[in-house]
Amino acid sequence: MITDPDHTVQLAVRARRSEAAAWHELVACYGPRLMRIARTYRLSDADAADVVQTTWLRCVQYLEQVRDLAATGAWLSTICRREAMRVLQRRTLPLPHDPSDPTGPLAQLVNEYGDPYALDDLRHQLRTELVDAIAGLPDRQRRLLTELLLAARDGRPYIEVAMALQMPVGSIGPVRRRALDQLRRNRRLAELDEDLEYCR
Repeated sequence: MITDPDHTVQLAVRARRSEAAAWHELVACYGPRLMRIARTYRLSDADAADVVQTTWLRCVQYLEQVRDLAATGAWLSTICRREAMRVLQRRTLPLPHDPSDPTGPLAQLVNEYGDPYALDDLRHQLRTELVDAIAGLPDRQRRLLTELLLAARDGRPYIEVAMALQMPVGSIGPVRRRALDQLRRNRRLAELDEDLEYCR
């Protein structure tokens, strides 16, 4: 679910006041998204549920310190990714740490969102989702976007794209616009793009 930033701010402010209804709504809005993120790490159902539960615990602990409440969703996603990585690391190499340590990774997360590993993971997920989303477009739109990407890489002009697809040059713009509009309506892409934009 994509939540309006103003509504997210209202929920976060109310949650800071310990309003149970606000917490329930935050969980309803962002819980499914966090579970999807945890599952991308190929965790068991139990481990994924633990990761999400721990993410909410960190939210309770640190929400008071978050400066940009409109980006609460991206912040939660980053915590969730870190927690999932921690579960994976524990399987191979125990890395003990104190979650209440003010200099530890969780405390740093409140003030710093530029984790290169999180960014790499987000970019990889966004590329994968984008490829899948383009593959799901109608044939004409999919072929055009694919050809435009190749043309941009090779420095070829529109006229060559039109010739390759046997379509008028004047049709390229409208078909491309429809394809991009459809991609913009893709909920998963929008969520990943929001996370990536906030972490930059």
